[in-house]
Amino acid sequence: MVRISKDRYGFDPGQFTGFTAPETGEKTIIKLNANINDMHRAVFLYQSDEDSLPAGGYNRFSSNWVYYAPEIERNSITLYSDWNDRLSTKVRYSTYEYLSDPYSPGLTIPEMTVEVGDDNIRLGGERYRAANKIETKSDYISFKATYDLGNHVVTAGIDFEDTSLYNLFISRYNGEVRFDSIADYEAGTYSYLRAHVPQGGILMLIQLQQISILKKTTLYIGTRSI
Repeated sequence: MVRISKDRYGFDPGQFTGFTAPETGEKTIIKLNANINDMHRAVFLYQSDEDSLPAGGYNRFSSNWVYYAPEIERNSITLYSDWNDRLSTKVRYSTYEYLSDPYSPGLTIPEMTVEVGDDNIRLGGERYRAANKIETKSDYISFKATYDLGNHVVTAGIDFEDTSLYNLFISRYNGEVRFDSIADYEAGTYSYLRAHVPQGGILMLIQLQQISILKKTTLYIGTRSI
């Protein structure tokens, strides 16, 4: 099948046996503290996570593997203030970004399934990953005040959230083709062919993204005995 793929279809299906891919993960955390004066201090926090999670399976060439590579990034800056012995406040601005854009090494080629005896051998790009992306971006602002009344502590605050979610998924964007035998695969005689293409054209993916926007404001106040 490797020879047929190269000679007949012009692509390298990759390895079939003995292929492994490591899982990797990279985490970065940076925290900075600054004492502005006796009343105020600030904290900056940065955190990022990048992973690579390969997913293969039985009877797949390496071109049909899927690599999940989620990326997460968080940033925040917080100002703590002690105005006097009774009143303290906390103001925070933070951001959150999440990106999931899994890929398959053979995505420029349709997923091709070839029946060999009782088995189905898959090669080419995985049929669900050619157009599969999720991206989330969030901004948060929060203000919290605490006042000591002696026997009670009063806490009040307000939180703002602004989140945008982008979701894109088209199955078989790169196509799916099935062959009933190796001979049919070499001859180009398929038994099944299916592909999903946007009405506006194969390059009009941006118009198919589902965009959701969430804006939320939360007010709260409470007391506790001490």
